[in-house]
Amino acid sequence: MLALSLMAQPPKTPPTLQIPPGAQAAPGFTAEAATEAYLNSLGAERKAKSDSYFEGGYWLILWDFLYGGAVLLVLLETGWSARFRDLSERMTRRKPLVNWICWGLFSVATFVLGLPLAVYEGFIREKQYGLMNQTFPAWFVDQLKGLGLSVLLGGLIVMAIFGIVRRLPRTWHVWGALTGVLFTMAGGLIFPVFIAPLFNQYTVLTDARVLDPILRLARENGIPATKVY
Repeated sequence: MLALSLMAQPPKTPPTLQIPPGAQAAPGFTAEAATEAYLNSLGAERKAKSDSYFEGGYWLILWDFLYGGAVLLVLLETGWSARFRDLSERMTRRKPLVNWICWGLFSVATFVLGLPLAVYEGFIREKQYGLMNQTFPAWFVDQLKGLGLSVLLGGLIVMAIFGIVRRLPRTWHVWGALTGVLFTMAGGLIFPVFIAPLFNQYTVLTDARVLDPILRLARENGIPATKVY
């Protein structure tokens, strides 16, 4: 990652934090005034670019919803979703595997149909605003990794939920919710160790000017950290 590569090259002069006068700690200090002071220090062009990025992101939330709904309608109205089910049942008679295969086919289909918007939103737009340093092949490989994880881990969740529905038709919503909580907790445990390294390269931070204050802050808050990545 760009941030890590920059950290690996210590600057010639110690980094300093430039605090605008309106954000200095003083009597009458308020977070709102400090925030406004920082925004004013950016300059009109950079502030306009920031506003444009975030305001456009709000519109993308709507377009994501509409485009995603359209993709689901296409799969439903064309009968593709039924074909996924039929194909899965021809491949195996085991209900859990039928659910997993069907989920995998569904995931691949939604990935392909949603790719045009994903490319614009996740790559082209990020490049336009200077927030992307990946090449398109590298970015696309990350998307394929995400798809693979969705098929693998999402398939396990689908198998579990549908199994609960079949065996506990009256109380499935209760046990399904509990199962969802358990999967969420398990995901939080495995994500930083097994999933995040698939998308990011972590290296040990060695610059003492950055490392020492972080470790000091950790110790002051009772966190027994010895390394920063």
